[in-house]
Amino acid sequence: MFFYLPENLNIEQILKENPPNFKHKVEYFKFLLSLINSIPAKNKHLDLIDGYTQISSKILKGQIPMYALYYRYLEKIGVIYINHHYYESEKCKGYKFADVYQTPLMMENVASKPVRKYTKNESAFNRNMKRKHIYLIRPLEDGKLNINADAALDYAHLMYERKMADRNTWDRNSKGHVINPKDQLEWAKISINNISHGLMYPVFDDKGFRLHSTLTSLKSELRNFLTYNGQKLVSLDIKNSQLYFSPVIFNRDFLNKHSDCFNIYDILGSKTRKYLLKLLPALEALMWESTPESFDRQEFQRYKKIVETGFYEYMQIKLTEALGGKYNTREKAKETMFQVLFSKNETFRQSFAAPKRLFAELFPEVYRIFEVIKSGQYNQLALLLQNIESRIILGIVAKRIARERQWLNIFTIHDSLATTVGHEDYVESIMREELLRLIHLQPTIKREYWSPKALDNIAN
Repeated sequence: MFFYLPENLNIEQILKENPPNFKHKVEYFKFLLSLINSIPAKNKHLDLIDGYTQISSKILKGQIPMYALYYRYLEKIGVIYINHHYYESEKCKGYKFADVYQTPLMMENVASKPVRKYTKNESAFNRNMKRKHIYLIRPLEDGKLNINADAALDYAHLMYERKMADRNTWDRNSKGHVINPKDQLEWAKISINNISHGLMYPVFDDKGFRLHSTLTSLKSELRNFLTYNGQKLVSLDIKNSQLYFSPVIFNRDFLNKHSDCFNIYDILGSKTRKYLLKLLPALEALMWESTPESFDRQEFQRYKKIVETGFYEYMQIKLTEALGGKYNTREKAKETMFQVLFSKNETFRQSFAAPKRLFAELFPEVYRIFEVIKSGQYNQLALLLQNIESRIILGIVAKRIARERQWLNIFTIHDSLATTVGHEDYVESIMREELLRLIHLQPTIKREYWSPKALDNIAN
């Protein structure tokens, strides 16, 4: 394990010059400060509002009970800023380094046994999920997943320089907020260092039931420097994945416990299931009270067909036609549709929500169903689709592969599977069989062979 701290921060000197008025350990200061960088490095989709890293008080209390004293001291002497308002009803405050410490990071090996003990603590939920999915955990933790660290770092710096030269190339997170390339570079350094030392940190989230690890947080371009036991890797990615899983919701039997089709009782998220079942009357009014003939309405079939053939490409055309040239790339259309589908219903009438109104015009009944699902908690549509995805990819597709070929090592990156080159035909065949059986749509699966040569076109 490593601490990741600003290179100009000498916490020992600060403590010597400004002794805290409480019993403390310098290693705890370093651990709490390191979280400001290590948490976003492990979750590249984390929304850093105004640069603040959200850190759960519940998790902190379980690791360092007196954490609040440490952070208040650091705020008082000017090392960090704290946003004392809780985020999105979660007990998370925001923390970021003061401007003077917004510098490149240094890495320090953790020798403290108490800190190591705290970081090894994990919930009963995560232990149970790891046990059930041991076929995915084992190849992450067997020490055979390696990275060409020097080459990966060189390329991370190249990406940083290119982005700093053209602000139009800056990435955005799932909420549409711009990500600072400086932060991305430091997070890349953390991920590369962690993989180099076999620190994969596999953890299942208890909302979408996805498996997160250093592999999933590593920027996609940098995966081209990975190998497994000296063998090259290839990923098989489901195109339009979030939307690909959505038509299963429109199945008449999706909320039927006794259905032979994939249904809400197949997912692991009991909170999401209970939430959906509370909305059953409203959803029935939209769909399930209709006859089978009227359910198979033209709009649903058209939506399914577009999802199957290329939803973002379709929306790119429609957005450009209706709203202008700013939507003339697939990536821009994808980014826009994530905001359309997963933002709050209340934004519908706002000036910036023209794409949302266009989607509602193109697919009024689909939009109304999504609107109902988000009516109580707007993030429930995203969580439902993540639950469907994780159950199918982790618990059905990957499990079948592990059962049929126990010796084959596979990795999951949410909606995609990766394996060693030479086994991609078999893995893709299982993916197609199971997805078609469960979703009743033919998936489009894209292969990406991880190799530095794959980056030649970008570099040129």
